[in-house]
Amino acid sequence: MFDKCRAALVLGAVLFAGGCPVLPGEDFYDVGIAKVGDAYHLYAPMCDGESLDGVEVTTESANPADPDTWSTTRYWAVDQAIDQSTKEGWIELGADDDFAVVTVEGAHTTHWPEFFSLTLYQWDGPERFTTSATVMMDVPMPEYPADADITTIDHFFDNPHDRNEGAPMSPLEMRYLMGCARQYL
Repeated sequence: MFDKCRAALVLGAVLFAGGCPVLPGEDFYDVGIAKVGDAYHLYAPMCDGESLDGVEVTTESANPADPDTWSTTRYWAVDQAIDQSTKEGWIELGADDDFAVVTVEGAHTTHWPEFFSLTLYQWDGPERFTTSATVMMDVPMPEYPADADITTIDHFFDNPHDRNEGAPMSPLEMRYLMGCARQYL
């Protein structure tokens, strides 16, 4: 009986929040990753009214001469998404043609760092905001043929409630677990 009551309360909270679950206590934004053909695809869960505008992929490393200083390497930096699926959170790493402004070309499309920071520039109505995620390439991500529909395939996704339980998940499952991107500001 308790589980049915808890499920009803959660469903009510989801509906009250406009269809996006509000999950208190999270302090990180996570994205899903899958390999489609030779390309890596990310899914950044967002709610209705939110849209993706730009992406930046960076790594940081300590300076060997001075371990107290760090340097940042930008692998890809794009802005002003023009592709509708990209605006909805479907990102092909290195796909410069999906954006109107390319600051750093996706020249490393066949080799991405094993671990990198992902900065996403997003819109919620008229307001632009930024979220950040960490992407690890050495996870057991699902692989699909080049003609797979990226909006329906599973992506490897870390469960935001238990960092030890990453697994392939559908876009709907990822969006349900993450809620709205804006809550991670």
